[in-house]
Amino acid sequence: MQSPYPIFETVRLYLRATKTTDTKFLLDLMNSPLFLKHVGDRNLKSPKDAEKYIQLHIESQWKLFGYGSYTLILKKNMQPIGVCGLYQRETIEGIDIGYAILPLYHRNGYAFEAANKLLKEAFNTFRFKKVYAIVHPSNKASIQLLKKLQMQFLDHIKLEPNTNYLLRYVIMA
Repeated sequence: MQSPYPIFETVRLYLRATKTTDTKFLLDLMNSPLFLKHVGDRNLKSPKDAEKYIQLHIESQWKLFGYGSYTLILKKNMQPIGVCGLYQRETIEGIDIGYAILPLYHRNGYAFEAANKLLKEAFNTFRFKKVYAIVHPSNKASIQLLKKLQMQFLDHIKLEPNTNYLLRYVIMA
């Protein structure tokens, strides 16, 4: 598994930069019912849409900042099962951690395992002083995960005018 960017490893997962070879997997993930409900519709209807999304939103962030979206790969079979990343968003200050797992792999601790590792790397490798997380108030599982990661509720924010409020959490180095 080669990458110009850092590859991280947990007991069960490899975390490597998301790239255009992840197009099919990302299309499935971003069109899963819970992703659409809690994260939103990225309007990815075809492999071409997903490839363009990766190029414009994911690979460009990697090139600009040296961090971004990691694809989570199961060690036992090299299957991509989700994403976890450190994101620089235009609409909010600071670095934001986010994650999503394919429904087949929910409730196995993979999101916690990946997010916990990436938070450690955010402070140790990338030298961030704090990391934020935003979550839809209806996403109870994600809220519990943020608490398990020892993130603290900070405030309510809107990513854009005329959108619903989201919950924002923070953890400091």
